[in-house]
Amino acid sequence: MDIQEQRGAQVRRWFSMWLDKQDTGIEELFAPDAVYIESWGPEYHGSGKIKLWFDEWNTCNENRYDPYAQGDTPVFRREQALWF
Repeated sequence: MDIQEQRGAQVRRWFSMWLDKQDTGIEELFAPDAVYIESWGPEYHGSGKIKLWFDEWNTCNENRYDPYAQGDTPVFRREQALWF
């Protein structure tokens, strides 16, 4: 497996962890000195902090609504979004 295939596999693994809400090796995926930066600004330094963020994110977002849960066609609820 070349470097691009390895990187692609790592990205797929990270997204799989997100979608499955399951840590299958964050500390193997991120180096001890890695920096993970969210699009809205927070930074998490080190694989341990990234793991804590991941665990907190999944705990806080257990009740997220997935419009694609029933298949490929999204089904939206008729209610106000929580962030408004």
